[in-house]
Order: sequence, then structure tokens, then C-alpha cells
Amino acid sequence: MITGGTRRETLGRPCVIEARIGSVVATTDRQLFTKEAIESVTQNYFDKSGDSPIPPVFDVCKNIITNNIKGNNLVVFIFLEDRPIGALIARKGASEITDARFLQQTFFNTCVTGAAAVKAVWASHRVLLKYARLHDYSYGVSPGNSADENNTFNRILAKDGWHSQGYLSVFNTKE
Repeated sequence: MITGGTRRETLGRPCVIEARIGSVVATTDRQLFTKEAIESVTQNYFDKSGDSPIPPVFDVCKNIITNNIKGNNLVVFIFLEDRPIGALIARKGASEITDARFLQQTFFNTCVTGAAAVKAVWASHRVLLKYARLHDYSYGVSPGNSADENNTFNRILAKDGWHSQGYLSVFNTKE
């Protein structure tokens, strides 16, 4: 069963945003961003990079995730039955041709496949949209990956209400 997510205030900490789909949970709860979870998510990314024309470096990847957690960007960790299976990072932006502000996914990774991967994409992007609405961003933006020749990632988002065109998916948070 697909459920909406929750927004809960926690003592002395910023709002935590979560989305749950079955046993997959995406969350901004930084208490769950442990050293072990960060290393697990980094290793997942590193393992899946395969034949990338620009091979990643483990410590650089781990530092990027850590710096985004420390910085002012949206970081979402994805868990399956309490095991970290991926992450999403999004940055704030503004259009040069409109007055629209947007939140753009800059990193997404999951180590699962099939239905669990679909749930991971949906749950993490639902958190992105909840954050965007909470902070008055007009759009959520999720660029695809040029290695995804069938646009599978964007087709998954389209099934959850995103407008997808080519490698780009956009969700208008004001509609």
C-alpha cells in the first residue's frame, strides 16, 4: 500500500520529512545518517558505477555525501527494512527566464532493483516534493542519466505524476 508521508517536528531539530511505500522509507532524519549508513550508501554507488567513463573515487564520493549533509542541501536516505539502500541529494535553484525557484535532484542512487527500486525512486522524490512545497519552491526537477537509454528512471517518475520529457522530469508543486 502506498501511503503519503509524514512531516513531524522533533525536539530542537528541523522538521523531518518522510515518505513510506511498503517497507521502503525515505527520510531526512539526520540521526539516521550514521557513519555506517554514509559508507554503505557510498559503497552502493561505487559498486553500481561499473564501466563509468569517469570512474568515481570512494573517499571523494563519501566526502560529497557528508558535505551535503553538513551543508544546506536536501539529503534523503532511503532504507529498506532499516538497511540503507540509497540516497538522493537536491540543490536549490532559480530559473533565469522566470521567477520560479526549483529544487533539483543532483544525485540519486539505490542498490536495489525491481519493485523495491521503483518504491525507492517514488519515496525519495516524494520527500523532495514535500520539502519543495514546505519551502515554497515552484518545481521539483529530476534530470535523468544519459546511461539510461530507455529513460526508465523518468518513466518511473511519470507514473507517480511527474511530467517527463526526454531525460528531464519536472513536477509543478503549485498545481
